[in-house]
Amino acid sequence: MWPYIHGPRYFNSDLSLHKTFTMKDKRQIEFRLSAFNFLNHPLATFNGNGANSDLSLLFAAPVAGIRNSNTVTTGYPRYTTGYRMGLVSIKYKF
Repeated sequence: MWPYIHGPRYFNSDLSLHKTFTMKDKRQIEFRLSAFNFLNHPLATFNGNGANSDLSLLFAAPVAGIRNSNTVTTGYPRYTTGYRMGLVSIKYKF
């Protein structure tokens, strides 16, 4: 039976605010502010450029026993990624 295998933790914090104003007749205008990763919490990753090339463990069977032949992957993520992003939008309904 395999032991519990887990990857880096994932933390997501998004925020959205919107307000709708009614104009004459049925027309409406909506203002929306959205922020993604607004706490700017970095996410751990195994590869600095975002590729998944070193997520796999490459096992070889030498005479002394089984070992991981992928020297880049040590089992712990070495890099962080993620940045704060904001979005402002206006929607006109008629």
